[in-house]
Amino acid sequence: MELTQDKIQAWKKEHGDINLIETEDGKQAVIWNPTQSLNVMKQVMTAFQNSEFDAVEVVINNCFIEGDDLTGDADIMGIAKKIKHLLDLPDAFIKDEKEETFICVPEFDYKVKVRHVTRGDITFANEKNQKNIPFDTNIEILKRVWKGTEKEYQNLLLSDRLHLALLTVVNDLKKENEASLKKL
Repeated sequence: MELTQDKIQAWKKEHGDINLIETEDGKQAVIWNPTQSLNVMKQVMTAFQNSEFDAVEVVINNCFIEGDDLTGDADIMGIAKKIKHLLDLPDAFIKDEKEETFICVPEFDYKVKVRHVTRGDITFANEKNQKNIPFDTNIEILKRVWKGTEKEYQNLLLSDRLHLALLTVVNDLKKENEASLKKL
């Protein structure tokens, strides 16, 4: 496979972040980063519940741009050692300012007002996600605690990578009082 700057730039324009996979036997393939698609990440996380090899197959089958066939056992097992690097998301964190709570994602210079999660939010979200599809519970919780405008939420949905970053910190919005148990 011949990699030229023109090809790379065209792929980046079409797919966003891209990666080159190289195996020790000389095979190469270019894939786009799976964190750019919420749907692909749901499939990857579902596959991960079975095995990291299944997750690699999901990435190869969904994100392949050009290159050699990397679906053989030796290739899948080699790529599995590196798959976690493909799944890195931008850092997001919860910030409390005065009486307000925000989710911040510095990489996107993004900040949105939210509220803390209640038991009712969790119950509602779990009922909506009875099939236990990865991220769907947190999507439902985020919708309920969202304090930004509807337009801001719709704009968020245009960037799966940003959306995924927010979803990773939804559990941190649970306001908990630490408790201890002592046997008497």
